[in-house]
Amino acid sequence: MTKADLVTGMTVQTRNEEWYLVYDGKLVDDLGYLDLEEYTDDLRDEDNQSKYDIMKVCAPSNMAWTIDDILKNHGEVLWERK
Repeated sequence: MTKADLVTGMTVQTRNEEWYLVYDGKLVDDLGYLDLEEYTDDLRDEDNQSKYDIMKVCAPSNMAWTIDDILKNHGEVLWERK
């Protein structure tokens, strides 16, 4: 999976086990966001902060939920870093 494959509605888990919602080129949670422009095409943080490397990507979940619900009830795993 590459950065170009990420679309609004997907959820991702970073190396530090935090979950984010992909929204309009950003990774959003209830505390703020990470900008996908700061990631390499192979979903690693360009600033060498490996705790923010994307480790898992899940399918879009029910967008009718709140962001807290989406981040707790992410969809089917589409990709996982080995």
